[in-house]
Amino acid sequence: MIEPVRAAGGPNAGPSPASPFEFSDDHKDVLRGVASSLFFAGVSVLLFGGIGALLVAGAELYAGASASALASVVGAGVAGILSWWMLSAGRALSAIISTRGRSVELLMTAAAPLGRFFWCVGLLVVATALSGTAVIAISALRP
Repeated sequence: MIEPVRAAGGPNAGPSPASPFEFSDDHKDVLRGVASSLFFAGVSVLLFGGIGALLVAGAELYAGASASALASVVGAGVAGILSWWMLSAGRALSAIISTRGRSVELLMTAAAPLGRFFWCVGLLVVATALSGTAVIAISALRP
């Protein structure tokens, strides 16, 4: 009997069959390097971006600049989310190194937070470019 083809992610989709693919030791060395870089970047963003922005927010509140303090708190939140995504991807890549039989599934688990991270970084680049352009335009209009 021929089984019907199931659409990926559809309501009738069952668990995906185990992939026979395994990464070689050289591939695992590369993944280990990427995972450690993601951990370092995630912790750095959390420490310098998140906690630094909260300290700046406290100083701005003390100085009476509540709008700037709010912007710093939002920046700390964004840094926290970005660092969480980097640490999550690093953990998933580390799991690939230490397990057997689920390499592709774990790689896809790592790819999801990386995709969100790079989408957010792209959004931040666009927002920075637009705000920089607005600041230049406003300062050019002032007499």
